[in-house]
Amino acid sequence: MTRVTRLRIHSRNWDAYLGDGYFRAHGRSLVHLTLDGVQLDSFTTFTYTIAAFPKLESLSLLYVRWAARLGPARREDWADGRALNLKTLRMGWVFSTTGKLKEIVEWLRRGRTSPLSIERLALGATYPSDGDLLTVLPLLAPTLLHVEIFQRIHDIRGLLVQALDATLADPHFVRLKSVTVTGITYDSDLLNAAHYDAQVEEQLPLLARRDGIEVSIKMAYQDPRWFEIPPVTS
Repeated sequence: MTRVTRLRIHSRNWDAYLGDGYFRAHGRSLVHLTLDGVQLDSFTTFTYTIAAFPKLESLSLLYVRWAARLGPARREDWADGRALNLKTLRMGWVFSTTGKLKEIVEWLRRGRTSPLSIERLALGATYPSDGDLLTVLPLLAPTLLHVEIFQRIHDIRGLLVQALDATLADPHFVRLKSVTVTGITYDSDLLNAAHYDAQVEEQLPLLARRDGIEVSIKMAYQDPRWFEIPPVTS
């Protein structure tokens, strides 16, 4: 794996042995990693897996989960993630997505004296306005350029993004260039609609008023397949 730069892994179960030693020995060149359908035995295993790729810039997690620890988190067990400089983080319907995002950001920030380098954040979120997400986003404000939210809905009223609007419209998001909300739906009327400009004004009014930020709402039939699309550079 010394020359591999892009890797997708599909597995059901993943323990600490595979997550640490193998990749630490063979994964020095990896830049883009997708974990698809992976179940890890702990968050600690997850941290050692990701930390084994020091040049990693893009991480996509699709249907990934790790076992919850009983009792308080033992942060001293986590791998050292300070060498990582992730620029793209995508999480598609990871079990308890926003809670897992909070864990990942907490791990990446531990021991750092400078902001994280995440520029592009994409989330498949059941409730985009939940507390964990609204707490984490400001921690990424100094570097965040692009935000994509994917939400499964039955009708347009199912989009729950008002609190997200207030959070991202904060002036602390000084570099923010785009916010895209995509409803994943089977409704043919929603899929065939020409545009959703009126919904942007209604659902994301604060962001719509900010200069220099492209704000859009759209619909799609299928969940995003990030491992098939090269990361977009800003």
